[in-house]
Amino acid sequence: MELKLLSKNQDIQKEWDHFVTSSPSGTLFHKSLWLNAWGGNYDLWGLYKGAELVAGFVAPYKSLLRMRVVVPPTLTHYSGILFKKYEGKYVSKITSEKEMARELAILVRKKYRRGILSFSPSIDDMQPFIWEGFEVSPMYTYLLDVSDPEQTLKEMNADTRNSIKKAQNDGLSVVVTDSIDEIIELVKKTFMRQGEYPTLSAAFKYHKELLRENLYKGFICVDKDGNKIATYCIVWDEKRSYGFLSGYDAKKKHKGATSLCVWEAIKYISKYLDTIEFDLEGSMIPKIERFNRNFGGKLTNYYEIKWGWGIDSMTKFRTFCNKYIKV
Repeated sequence: MELKLLSKNQDIQKEWDHFVTSSPSGTLFHKSLWLNAWGGNYDLWGLYKGAELVAGFVAPYKSLLRMRVVVPPTLTHYSGILFKKYEGKYVSKITSEKEMARELAILVRKKYRRGILSFSPSIDDMQPFIWEGFEVSPMYTYLLDVSDPEQTLKEMNADTRNSIKKAQNDGLSVVVTDSIDEIIELVKKTFMRQGEYPTLSAAFKYHKELLRENLYKGFICVDKDGNKIATYCIVWDEKRSYGFLSGYDAKKKHKGATSLCVWEAIKYISKYLDTIEFDLEGSMIPKIERFNRNFGGKLTNYYEIKWGWGIDSMTKFRTFCNKYIKV
């Protein structure tokens, strides 16, 4: 097997995107469309067996004191390692993927002195990264089957289901939109209420490219007077849809407004998209985790890796990089 740093020319990126689509661990966030829309620096590493691309690694990075620091792009759920779909015995699959993962783990430690990344949920064997000295932490999301919305509604927590019904009875409705400006205003209000003032310029970059490829949809909950109360938007690839942004105006609050937005997103995915799986994007923040849990999805773990100096404070590293390190 041979490791190659892939060029950014159109033909190579086309090959890479085809590989991402065919890989069980490939997501929208691994694709060149997403990475190019982010506008930052990234390396694509390919592991080849002969002429065949069998594994890869996405290494988005920023510069800190002349060093490359691997850090996920803003608003990016997953990144990192990918494997080709394996046809054969399970023991052969595990053996092959361990060998490839160790090759890539050694490469990452050698080329990038420090960093943090989250892998997609289908990457479940972290031993090669543990063996190479990475700190590995479990994270959680909820994956929701939305093939039958009415069944999905039945499986929800009773409080969430009742909140949706109350919102509808109180005259709230949801506007489906391709725009992002109004959504960002509601997202900002959520952060400001928490005393945070993040830069959301990346969302506009993603939106422009995603809209061009028809991979984005926004949902805004309004009351009978047309006041915007809450918002939720989704993005998607060939395998699943993902929660992307959400926001809430506490001054015009209604308990069921955000839940109603998510419910309309569920119905939209089921009716218009080829995907039936919805990644609600889990959270380690109890309040957000509980909100997502109550929609009845399957609790699913994924893994985050960290490496380099200051590893004990790396939980704050992602925020630090996004705020203070120039792209």
